Amino acid sequence: MRMRTWKSLTYTFATAGAFALLGAACGDDGDDHDHEHDAAVNDDGGEPDASIDAMPTATRSGTIAIADVNVTTPGAVAIGGLQGGSITIDVSDLTQGGGEIIYGTSPLDGCIVTRYDETHTANPVVDIGTVTLSGNGFHKPVPAGGCTFVGGAYRCIYDAATGLTGSVVAGAPGAGQTLFNFTGEDFSGFNPVGMYLSTGGWTNASNNGSFPVLGAVGQTSLVVPQGTTVSETQSAEQVTHSLLVGAGPIPYLGGAIATDFLAGADTNVTVATVAGDVYPAITESISVQGDGFTLDTADASGTFGEDDYVPARILPHQFPTEAPTGGSAEDVFAEFACSGGSCGEQSTTTLKAFVVSGRATTQAIPGGAPDYYMPAAGATETYTTFQCAFIGANTAELTKGFIEAVLSVNPTRIETRTFRFAGELTGDGGLNSLNILVGHGHVGHATP
Repeated sequence: MRMRTWKSLTYTFATAGAFALLGAACGDDGDDHDHEHDAAVNDDGGEPDASIDAMPTATRSGTIAIADVNVTTPGAVAIGGLQGGSITIDVSDLTQGGGEIIYGTSPLDGCIVTRYDETHTANPVVDIGTVTLSGNGFHKPVPAGGCTFVGGAYRCIYDAATGLTGSVVAGAPGAGQTLFNFTGEDFSGFNPVGMYLSTGGWTNASNNGSFPVLGAVGQTSLVVPQGTTVSETQSAEQVTHSLLVGAGPIPYLGGAIATDFLAGADTNVTVATVAGDVYPAITESISVQGDGFTLDTADASGTFGEDDYVPARILPHQFPTEAPTGGSAEDVFAEFACSGGSCGEQSTTTLKAFVVSGRATTQAIPGGAPDYYMPAAGATETYTTFQCAFIGANTAELTKGFIEAVLSVNPTRIETRTFRFAGELTGDGGLNSLNILVGHGHVGHATP
């Protein structure tokens, strides 16, 4: 029997990641450590006022980020490029877990670096109900039923089925490609290119997983990169599939990407949430920002720490892998920047920002993994994350102190994301933030 369902992702290009960017600027600093406070003493000189301990605090911090992503890492460029949509819906429960802020005080017009380890674990993410997406800012299909919280994370599932038969044909329809055929399915009514196919129920383990969709053949077949897939026929009614929107960039193999995920000037993306136990129903329409955004590049000149020093302008995969020598913690060592028409300044939404975020992992990188591979954060792993949001700016400055904090865990790989976003800072009208961002950007990976 055929029914709609979800099968968990087992593999994706880990490039876009989470965008927990601006919540700390709206009432919570993300630090779960105890702080010493000056005790307020009653006028009669009595005991400290107990009402201080009862002051309200934020319990939720969330970001919904919709982005068109390009990967600058050399390995991605060498295969013809990686580009595509990223839809990130992350709402953190601030009453549990939390990292230790080791640099900065706010991501607004500055940066913060947070360290996580087995005693400072990440805040768990929570379900806030269905999140619906619409608008002429999308060049690719989005699910009419919205994005839902499944298996501990939000997924935007365009189509799904179970109880199918089918076949896998490796090496077809062309070299380096594989054809997945799902008997009785019909993919002709929409363009699946740029989505991710999550599939299971195949005899060969290498055919079960998540694969970027490069094309469609006829009504029932999808084309993906060949990888380690092998040919087989499955006659038992046990094959499943899900098509995911905004799950990350896909390779340009065979010239798959005909259009961007997001449009540009004079287009909008509308995000709508339902009322829940913390947030009211929220609907925001954001004018798309950053179409055509490219980063400037330039070598540094002069001596770092001296008046003649001019910072290097770098790409995301060129994040410094060694701490700068000389200078002071406040000195700018490098920067991400755009200029003139390369900034993609089209949005009519008032709030616009140059956003930089990322993560430095200490996990071992598997032998043979591409240079754009980034492992998911481990529950007890020691790692750092960083967030910066420069409002209305075309430059994001990286100071020596910031770089040292990111590198303080001796990372094995650093993923850096640079975006031109427009958005709205919303929430419950109080301390609990839910920020909605739409834009274009670049992601890169550095290996120390």
